[in-house]
Amino acid sequence: MTNPCIVPYECENTEGSYICECSTGYERDEGNICRNIDECERNELSDENDNLCPETEKICSDTEGSYECVCNTGYEMKGTNCIDIDECLYNRCPPEYACVNSIGSYYCNCFDGFAFDTDTQHCLDLNECIHGNHICKDPLECVNNLGSYECRCKDGMKQVGLESCDDVNECFGILNNCHKNAYCTNSEASFQCECNKGYEGDGVTCDDIDECLQSDICPEHAICENSNGSYDCNCNGNPGYRVAKNGCVDIDECRDECYETTQRYNDRCHTCDSNADCINTIGSFECPCLTGFTGNGNGTCNDLDECDDIGSADTCDQHASCENTVGSFSCACDEGFIGDGLKCEDINECENDTHECADNADCTDSIGRLNFGKRNRHNFFVRPIFFSFQKSVLNP
Repeated sequence: MTNPCIVPYECENTEGSYICECSTGYERDEGNICRNIDECERNELSDENDNLCPETEKICSDTEGSYECVCNTGYEMKGTNCIDIDECLYNRCPPEYACVNSIGSYYCNCFDGFAFDTDTQHCLDLNECIHGNHICKDPLECVNNLGSYECRCKDGMKQVGLESCDDVNECFGILNNCHKNAYCTNSEASFQCECNKGYEGDGVTCDDIDECLQSDICPEHAICENSNGSYDCNCNGNPGYRVAKNGCVDIDECRDECYETTQRYNDRCHTCDSNADCINTIGSFECPCLTGFTGNGNGTCNDLDECDDIGSADTCDQHASCENTVGSFSCACDEGFIGDGLKCEDINECENDTHECADNADCTDSIGRLNFGKRNRHNFFVRPIFFSFQKSVLNP
C-alpha cells in the first residue's frame, strides 16, 4: 500500500486508520496546513542561548524542513571548516587605496603619503612639506612629490654630502640662458644676464642699439655707420675729409705728396690735369687750367691756339706773324716793320737808306713794303727780319 500522505506530511498509523502529521521541520499554520519552520530565525528570536551554528565563521541558513550552517561572508568552505577569504587578492579597492585584509572581511586604506579627503571621498596626496611631516634640514629644502617627498638643494645649488649644499656657477658652460650678446654674473643660487654695451634688452634677449639715430653722435662732416653693438664715425663717406683726433678735417688734395709720390691719403688726391693749377677748397678742390690752356681742368686741359685771335690785345700785332707753341705763342714783326712782335712800327727805308730804289729813282716809303716776299699763315707778305719777341706765358 502506498503512503497516503505527501510531503511535507508524514503518515502516522492509528488503530484501523492513519493520520497525516507534519514532518519534522514543519508545523501547521492557522489553516491547518504544514508550513516550513525557519529554525534560524526562531533561534535568533529565542531567549535561549542555544546557537544552532556556534562557530563564528558560520551562519545559520534555513532549508526546506531543516537548516544548515554555512560559511559567513568573507569565508569559504575548505572541507568542513570555513577559512578566511583574502579579498585583497582580487583588487577590491580603488587604485589610490591600499587593500587591508581582515578576518572575514577587508578594508581600503590610503597609501602612505596620502590622506582621506572627506569632501571628495578619495585619497589625496599628503604634502609633507606643508604639514611638517618631513626630516629635511637647512640648507636642504623639502620638495613634495606624489605620495612622498625628498630633501634636496634649492635651484642653483648642488648637494655635497648628506646635509650640505654648494653654489653652482651657472655662468660656466650652458647652465644659463643669457643671450650671446650679454654677459652673465653669478650669484648665490642664481645668476643675472645683462646685455653688452651697444645692446638693449633683458639679457635673455638683446637687440642692437642703432646709435646713429641719436643726434650729434658724430662730429661735423662725419657720417655715422651703425654696426652690431657699436658704430663708426666715418669721414670717408664724406669726400674731402679725413679722420682726426677731434673729428673730420679737410683733406688738402693739392698738397705736395700728391705731386711728389704715388701714395694717396684715403684715395683723396686731386685729379687735375698736368696743365692745370690745383686749388684746395673746404671738402674739395678746383682745377683751373694754366694760362695758355683751355678745358675743365679736372682731367683735361688742351693747348690754347692764341694765333687764332691775331690782332687781339693778348696776341701779336696785326703787322706780325704768330707762331703757336704748347701753352704759349711767339710773335715776329713782318718785313718792313720793327718791334717786339706785340707792337710793330713801320720802317722808313727811304730815310735809313735801306731801300732798293735805283740811283735815278725817288724813294717813296710805303707801309711795310709788303709787295713781295712770302705769304705767312695770315696772308701777309713777310721777309725774315732780325727783330722778334717771345712772349712766355708758362708759370715759372
